[in-house]
Amino acid sequence: MTYLDPTRRVERYSVTATYWAQKKQDGYGGESWVTPVQIQCRWEDFVEEQLSVAYRAEGETQTSNAHVWSMVPLIEGGYLFKGISTDANPSRLRVGHLKAFIIRKVAMTPSVKGDYTEYTAFL
Repeated sequence: MTYLDPTRRVERYSVTATYWAQKKQDGYGGESWVTPVQIQCRWEDFVEEQLSVAYRAEGETQTSNAHVWSMVPLIEGGYLFKGISTDANPSRLRVGHLKAFIIRKVAMTPSVKGDYTEYTAFL
């Protein structure tokens, strides 16, 4: 279990990332991405196989490229990029070897007192 100390939030979230929420209707029958926002987070790059709970048949595995912790509510299907970007379409974003990753799964961990929640995104 993760212990969340509210006095250490600034230290814990030392990486700036760009977050795009899911697509929205553009009013012309198509979809467009919500304007990206910069968030403070803790980002750990590592490859890990997990049992799938979404996007694939039950029991199959999927590969997670990173875990990202934030106090900002994150939504499955959105995108995260490690760094700052103003690109309108995260699915095509590439900066050198970096790219934006789709959020495949989100876990929420409330504090003991219930006064805040930490969100963990699996990319």
